[in-house]
Amino acid sequence: MTNACIFDSDIIAVDRALTATHYRIIVARLGESFTLKRLQIIKGSRRIFLKSEHPAYAALEVTGRSDFEIFGVVTWVMHPLAGKRPGM
Repeated sequence: MTNACIFDSDIIAVDRALTATHYRIIVARLGESFTLKRLQIIKGSRRIFLKSEHPAYAALEVTGRSDFEIFGVVTWVMHPLAGKRPGM
């Protein structure tokens, strides 16, 4: 999610009480795994996609998948100041 300024060592706050809406960053469950993606809802066709904020990864359609669940909406991101991030 680097294009959304969320990096590997960051800490996120997730609100499970919020309703996930178009273009919000969410934590989703796909099968046994959790993922952090941007939610895209195409209203006219009612299609739902999970979009990575990295250009190397294509959006994943999750419309009608029984193993898909929105776990919560990301509300805060905390990361170290520049120069303090691992690998820098």
